[in-house]
Amino acid sequence: MTSIIKHILRNIVEKKLRTIIVILTILLATAIIFIGISLNKIINDTYQTMVQGAYGNSNIVITKDSDDNSPFYASSDLDTKSLEMQSQNDMVMTTGKSHMDGKSVKVSLIGMNYERALQMALIAPIKSENNFTLDRNSAIISQKAATDYGLDIGDSVKVAVDEQSYHFKVGAISETNGIYYSEIDQLLLVTAPEQVNEMYGTENQFTSTLLRVPDERVDQTIDELASDNKDFSIQKSDTMNSNDRDEETFEIAMMAAIIIIVLISAYVILSLSKIIVSERMPIVGTFRSIGTSKRMMNGLLGMEFLVYGMIGTVLGIAISFALLQPIADVFNEYKEFGLETVVSYSPVYVGIAVAFGMFFPVCVGMIHIVSMNRKPLKEIILNTTQTAQKRSKMSSFLGLVLLIGAFILYYINTMDQLLYGALSVLFFIISLILLVPALLNLVAKGLSKLFERSTNGEMLLGIKNIGNNKIVSNNCSMMIIVLILLMIVGTTTKGLNDYISDAIKKDYDIGINNLNEDPSFYTDVKQVDGVSDYRLDYIDIAKFHPKGDMEQFSVLGIEDFEAFDKHTSGITFIDDAKSEIESYPDGILIDAYQAKRYTVGIGDTIQLQKVDTKDKNINKEDLNVVVAGFIDSYGNGPGRTTALLNLNYFKDHFAGTYNQIGVKVQPGYNVESVKKELSELLMDSDAIVTTFDEKLASQKATIDTLISGITLIILMGMIIGLLGITNNLIVSFLQRKKEYAVLYSVCMSRGQVVKMQLYEMMTTFIAVAVIGFIGGLFMNIVLGKLLYAIELRVELSFNFALYGILCGIIFVILTLSSFATVRKVLKMNMLKELRYE
Repeated sequence: MTSIIKHILRNIVEKKLRTIIVILTILLATAIIFIGISLNKIINDTYQTMVQGAYGNSNIVITKDSDDNSPFYASSDLDTKSLEMQSQNDMVMTTGKSHMDGKSVKVSLIGMNYERALQMALIAPIKSENNFTLDRNSAIISQKAATDYGLDIGDSVKVAVDEQSYHFKVGAISETNGIYYSEIDQLLLVTAPEQVNEMYGTENQFTSTLLRVPDERVDQTIDELASDNKDFSIQKSDTMNSNDRDEETFEIAMMAAIIIIVLISAYVILSLSKIIVSERMPIVGTFRSIGTSKRMMNGLLGMEFLVYGMIGTVLGIAISFALLQPIADVFNEYKEFGLETVVSYSPVYVGIAVAFGMFFPVCVGMIHIVSMNRKPLKEIILNTTQTAQKRSKMSSFLGLVLLIGAFILYYINTMDQLLYGALSVLFFIISLILLVPALLNLVAKGLSKLFERSTNGEMLLGIKNIGNNKIVSNNCSMMIIVLILLMIVGTTTKGLNDYISDAIKKDYDIGINNLNEDPSFYTDVKQVDGVSDYRLDYIDIAKFHPKGDMEQFSVLGIEDFEAFDKHTSGITFIDDAKSEIESYPDGILIDAYQAKRYTVGIGDTIQLQKVDTKDKNINKEDLNVVVAGFIDSYGNGPGRTTALLNLNYFKDHFAGTYNQIGVKVQPGYNVESVKKELSELLMDSDAIVTTFDEKLASQKATIDTLISGITLIILMGMIIGLLGITNNLIVSFLQRKKEYAVLYSVCMSRGQVVKMQLYEMMTTFIAVAVIGFIGGLFMNIVLGKLLYAIELRVELSFNFALYGILCGIIFVILTLSSFATVRKVLKMNMLKELRYE
């Protein structure tokens, strides 16, 4: 066994450049897989830390039911006598405003018991007065607020609530965690509950309660509370605000990027293994001639790839451990608010990456190992394999079948299901890999036909080589596959960017969200200087469940459809939908895409299920609504899940959880200044005021974060692909030296051999560019269904800019490698190569 290991290590060291490329490919693939599958969990854990941290170590949150007119209740109103509780903290909240450094600042006041807040890890004082107690006139601020506003112990903060001024003395400064995770774009003061009750003119009233119960009894406790407290909303603290993030889209996009990397790595290792196995043929023949079995030789050669895998895996895991923290920090959207990225090194993910890095090269390498051991012993001993390309009819037939299968799956996937979409793309990529040799032969024949009357023999031979020479064909195949896989990411990125820049229409300058009252309550908005007009948007969510599937709609209540059409660019009415809806009190307009997807026609009745902000059903009975027409809501969101109802019907059945006000600013007025005045006007409410540009930037930032992660992984994949291409081009010279020597001895000068190589290079580039372009166009078709399945329903177009860049990179690589090969041909000892032959 020791002698075998030494032999394997000697083989690995023998070809240093190729060994480096193999190990680097495995290293990068292993690191990418570990980082890629870890990122989603890290991002979710980080976000969950902030969400949960805002509730300390409590695990149940209780508030008054949203249907109740008053959010207040006494602690005695809650029936918790039969519960096994570890702690309880009742809180009461209000909002106000203050002036800091000449600027108006929104203030959130939370009244809670100091000792219970400490017990629940809602606050963590790092500095306080001697013998500090939380009373009516004192407050606790965060370390971030102390830094931002220059506050310290003993300083006074003046807060205006409903035109009444209150002065709070800073008695303690807490770490910026716990409840202060929610301190975003505001000043959060923790004070005594008696003080906040005084502001409301109440006594011993609260707006929320946090409970800490044994973890194993959380679900049971929630059921008991819900049964005994019908007027209250009871939820797990770790599910609060969890609907703010689209975890599935990020996870699917990241997994798609990883799959692309695996495909590129597999193709690189497959190409390299063919070269490695080819060089081992004389040694294999020697062992076989003295009685070694095929199974034993398969095992010995497999061990060599296992050693490659072990070395690459160890280095890959080490590098990924070092890079995971800084890469994860890039995706931490709340880092500027002091939220540290929660990085964990999951043993399961490490195991997956290690298993891939160690055994994937072996599995890929065994394809050529087994194929080589099937050859006759004489051919193996004498190493008489030829460079002529032997096209397998079975491979071409299978590739054609998979190509047809890819488009059959595309056309039968009328519901845009993820499984069919993913299989369609996968079948297309595999079919392209299998069909590339045949396509190269077609390109070669086409060019040969075009130049058949030419007397330039070097050019004709160079053209034929891309179809008849297996080494040249391998180089072309790898370039084409890498080009197509990278085009997938480029096309998706371009589609998302085009949506952000072109599809989203600016129908208002400022949006007011998180309204506590009906939008019509906020009539003072029109009185703000600079406001030219405003519109009231009634919005909620509902589930639509046809054919056993489930789609969530954003439902808008519209009073005047004519006015809505005039002021809304992101939603357009199709045919007579605008007039037809007015004749249906219970009518609905849905997106034409959804109608086609679920085969819904005008006049059909569909069922809507009202849900709350936690995606839970509100009522047991469905709402039956009649489809009155169709709209195109692409400009209102890439999911195309917008539906319109008559306002009266909407108010009768929906609470308007996501109502908003859209404000238009008069020409010549500064939007930021008007936003500031609106913020001051609504300072005493929970309303959130944002400009359209801020909303757009936020959406773009989210998409950019997703694209950045995928691009980072794909760039590493591109490095893997380039390594494989470069290696093939370099090694191809070593394998073709005998071919060059034979041509030189029979009919060609060195100069003619060089010319043949240059024509070969140009023909290779043309073939890669043509097949890559055609493959990219067809890929756009099948890729659309996969993106639609993950609710990225964007319009795809061929990314000519990226295509040009990738073709340019390929041309540079081909040119540089050709120059290197030309230099070697000019210096090559032809007689030595012929003597070897």
